[in-house]
Amino acid sequence: MKTKITIGLATLIPLTLINSASAALVAGFDQRYVGSGFGATSAGTWDDAVGSADAVANIPASFTATTTPNGSDAVANSTAASFLNFTRANSLGGTTGMLTIQAVIRIDGTVDDRSGPFALAQTSGWGGLYMGAQTDGVNNIRAGNIGNSGNNTTVLRIDNGGSAVTTGTWGIYTLVVDGTQNTNPQLTASFALLSDLSNVFSLTASSTALATGTNLGLGTGGVLFGGERGTTDANNTTGGWNGAIADLVVYDSALNSSQISANNAEFKTLYQVPEPSSALLIGLGALGLLMRRRRTA
Repeated sequence: MKTKITIGLATLIPLTLINSASAALVAGFDQRYVGSGFGATSAGTWDDAVGSADAVANIPASFTATTTPNGSDAVANSTAASFLNFTRANSLGGTTGMLTIQAVIRIDGTVDDRSGPFALAQTSGWGGLYMGAQTDGVNNIRAGNIGNSGNNTTVLRIDNGGSAVTTGTWGIYTLVVDGTQNTNPQLTASFALLSDLSNVFSLTASSTALATGTNLGLGTGGVLFGGERGTTDANNTTGGWNGAIADLVVYDSALNSSQISANNAEFKTLYQVPEPSSALLIGLGALGLLMRRRRTA
């Protein structure tokens, strides 16, 4: 009497692996920072995967390696005075003030409500664009206006918006700026949990105070792990944002809701779903439960 063991292909290759092969981010981004790119070519430098805007740390030793829920690489910062500077190839002034930023981040604490994973300096005056991301939900997101630099009443802004999240929460932060509608530019910000893509908050601001012909003046200088506090030397001592970044992409366009949803699904596949090696081990570990036994003479 012999026992023949038959193992189906699906037993060895989990469905998540099959699906991940066809997933991809929406094309067209001109910057991308992924965890494995930090220190890849030189210490303290985070290589832009597109090649246009490598970010350089002002205190390289303060940044440490960490991992996402599925073990992928990420970069963490826990020091208040630390951030990374970069220069963008494209300025977003004039009538081209459109921008989408999506970042896979872990929020580790609360430093300053103007601090977050990404910021751009204004082309003149103070301010600019920054996306706050704090565990207490007190997040300020603003976009400066080159035509009225320094005038707080004409800055497109969301103040103290959002909901509190638990320290160590991984999620996808999305910021969309559309400054091409001169009389009513719009800014939207949202944060979705990486685990199930459910929304923690979604906020929208618009400003009719911006006069026709004055557009968002977003320049070429920016910071990671800083927010507005990291864009000027006077605030360097409190400039850093406490958290981690696994992936950050920047588009010089305003993505629509379906494109954002597609990217969110890809981010979940990349950083929440078990990586191929882990998934394969899980599949092999469950082998005994899925085998068929067939008796033959």
